[in-house]
Amino acid sequence: MKNKFYRENYERERHLESDSYIFSDRCLLRRLNASDLENMEELEADPQVVKFTSMRVPQTRAQSEARLKTRLEQEAKFSPL
Repeated sequence: MKNKFYRENYERERHLESDSYIFSDRCLLRRLNASDLENMEELEADPQVVKFTSMRVPQTRAQSEARLKTRLEQEAKFSPL
């Protein structure tokens, strides 16, 4: 059951993340964190994924890293929400 994996993984890493999260039967919603770079890079480098986004063009690791850094800085302004 995929949701069980998400819950177990979240509980294992909970001390590293904000307490702001939402579980549903199908997904886990939480704030981004620095450890998301690898997954973000994989998604943003996939042409079959980005064709459905505003980027339209696959991104390099450096581009994904810059986007994540910017996003984390933006979210820090709203902390502790």
